[in-house]
Amino acid sequence: MKRVLWGGSLMLGLLAFALWQAPLGFVAARTAPELSARKMTGTIWKGHLAEAAWRGTSLGDLDVALDPRELLAGRVRIDWVRGGSRVTGRLGVEKGLTLLERLNGQVGMTVPLPFADTVDIGLHDAALTLDGAGRCVTAGGEVATVLTGLPLIGTSPELRGLAQCDGEWLMLPLASADGRIALDVRLAADRRYRADVDVQARALPLRLALAAAGFEMSRDRARIGVAGTL
Repeated sequence: MKRVLWGGSLMLGLLAFALWQAPLGFVAARTAPELSARKMTGTIWKGHLAEAAWRGTSLGDLDVALDPRELLAGRVRIDWVRGGSRVTGRLGVEKGLTLLERLNGQVGMTVPLPFADTVDIGLHDAALTLDGAGRCVTAGGEVATVLTGLPLIGTSPELRGLAQCDGEWLMLPLASADGRIALDVRLAADRRYRADVDVQARALPLRLALAAAGFEMSRDRARIGVAGTL
């Protein structure tokens, strides 16, 4: 009996060791086929993805590690850190759903607004679940940003909000604490986006400056929106 138990423990140990040292590319291709990279190196415990992409969306260079305990339970959970930006998160694949969890750091988006080329969005424990077609299922966590280059205003106060789903769209509704400035960012599964900025504009000089920048005026508010594909 002891020999049987010892032999079983040895086999489990060898299996765990083999899994622990499995090449990242071998495991990723079988557990997360929509995750690609120009080059995959290392093991599932400590690997690196050069020029990684998820469903065609560029993610940059990532340091990654699969959670072996989750993998033994039949669940895929990949912890990752994006080089340079230090954005961190966890990617999960389960029952046809893609889970992005524990998202923290600053993410830059290229949005051609008249007063800014990029919008840096800060994530704090954000989470997102996508269906098989990449549509938003659930979203949560805090997001924040600061707009720069606003006519006569310069830099906005911090705009904050909670991520949420609105039909097929991932929606980031952000606003300043005093309600004077709001930014709504929407992202679709096919990488379409829409960004709308709403500014309180009562003073005549500010209204003239915003109108000259392309804002549409209505009563004491000024609004502008852009749309495109990331």
